[in-house]
Amino acid sequence: MRQEIQLNSRGGYIVKHLTNKEFISLHKEIISRHANTHWDWKWFQNHLILGHLGLPDRFGWWAETVVKHLKPGIKVLDLASGIGQFGTYLMVMQGFTFSYTALDLSVMREVTEDYFRSFEVPGVFKEGDLHNPLPFGNEEFDMVWLFSWCQIERLDCKKLFLEINRVLKKNGRIMFNMAYAGYANSFPPEDLRNLLKETNFVVEILTPDSSGFATENFVVAKKMNRYPFVEEPNKFLLNVLKEAEHLTLVMRDCQTEFDKIVKMRQWVNGLWNHGPPDPDCPLDAFCQLAAIRTGSMSGWCGSFAVVLIQFYLAIGLKARSVSVGKAKESDWHNVVEVWSNDYKKWVMMDPNFNIHFVDSTTKIPLNILELRDRVKKEQYENIELIGKSTEYNVQANPKLLLNYFRLFSIYMRNDFLSRRKTPVPEGWQESVTDEDFDAETLWEKEY
Repeated sequence: MRQEIQLNSRGGYIVKHLTNKEFISLHKEIISRHANTHWDWKWFQNHLILGHLGLPDRFGWWAETVVKHLKPGIKVLDLASGIGQFGTYLMVMQGFTFSYTALDLSVMREVTEDYFRSFEVPGVFKEGDLHNPLPFGNEEFDMVWLFSWCQIERLDCKKLFLEINRVLKKNGRIMFNMAYAGYANSFPPEDLRNLLKETNFVVEILTPDSSGFATENFVVAKKMNRYPFVEEPNKFLLNVLKEAEHLTLVMRDCQTEFDKIVKMRQWVNGLWNHGPPDPDCPLDAFCQLAAIRTGSMSGWCGSFAVVLIQFYLAIGLKARSVSVGKAKESDWHNVVEVWSNDYKKWVMMDPNFNIHFVDSTTKIPLNILELRDRVKKEQYENIELIGKSTEYNVQANPKLLLNYFRLFSIYMRNDFLSRRKTPVPEGWQESVTDEDFDAETLWEKEY
């Protein structure tokens, strides 16, 4: 009962489906072939053939959830995989195509590889022990499964979950079952939720499942970014702001996106003169501009930054507020970083002084991290100031301003318009400083 395997136009495998009866028949045949090769297999034979550990009726409930996250080409790691029956089931019975790596003890190698050959699925067996570090590099997999009867609650679960987090890609998911009644060392749901949070996961599903030998937690958890960022969710208000402030008209002569970035900074700089703000004025452009235009307040660097960020968001750009300083005990200055699609990087804009900085040779705009590194190395000759303030002659001595970039703190949200109504994600950190930044998270990619 061997199947035909072909390659589709994308190079993925097309596995011919079997009926439920055909799958069970071949499943039993493979198990029986290995029943006498090891003392464990008599026990496995009884339970696998009876359906407790591998037949379609046992997989149906799990599969309904798992398949919602399966996409063509996804890389899946199946820990304590047994004979790889779950991945095989999804490919043969459900028709999914994905990269499948099954990890288990060495005793499982022979039967697992026979299982893959017999069903003719593109599975790979990897020998490993969950007591030890996983034999994979960082961020290799999109999804990790741990649907096992090895009683993982007896392991060092914190160590294991940290390892799983390490091998998962950004926004990857772990899916597993763990007993919380019926076994020693069981995890009540709240304890398990706290453990996952501690190991940098956000729980998406935690549902009791009593279909097996014990009452279990069925869990789907997503890998958190190291520094989660809360974005402004109210697109309606942003569009109202865009129309009320005639931002399309402001940008009418701009040829490129970066032209729009600079023009918007210049426009905000010209809306008012620097002065003391009203500390009770909410941090949104509507309130800031209304107070300034009625003369009830002026605005300082933070006011310029808030308004510019929301103008950027209103025209479809990504932006965030950054405080920079000369030393921890000194005064700090607020600027803006905006994601430039023209340059594929974050760039710094200072609406208070109406300037930005570029590399003196390439003329490519610089971001906070690049400025910080050059200032600390005193490479001032590699920095060129672009722009002109109507109030301050910063061109006369750029070093005075550049020295503010020795320290920084990025505010990890830009939802000032609706922040009172926006839930804060688990593990949210209000700001990230130069002492604990993650360069890949904060500078090499959009958040």
